[in-house]
Amino acid sequence: MERHKILSKIQEVLADIIDNEDLVLEESSSPATVEDWDSLAHFQMVMELQSEYGIKFGGAEIQAWTCVGDIIDSILSK
Repeated sequence: MERHKILSKIQEVLADIIDNEDLVLEESSSPATVEDWDSLAHFQMVMELQSEYGIKFGGAEIQAWTCVGDIIDSILSK
C-alpha cells in the first residue's frame, strides 16, 4: 500500500462522514485543524477504515494518533 492512496481513502471517508466534499487532508491534518472532525466523526472514521482494510486498531493506538500521518502509519503497520 502506498501512503498517498491511504491518505486519499481517509480523505474520502472523512469527507463523507462530515459532509464536506471539498475536504482536502494532508498528513499533518488533525481534528484540531479540520472543521466538524469531532469525536463522533472520528469514531465513525475508525470503524470505516477498519472495515475497509480488514484490520483492527487498539484503543491505545487510536489515542496516540495526533494527525492523519499517524493513522496512515497504523494502517501500514498492519
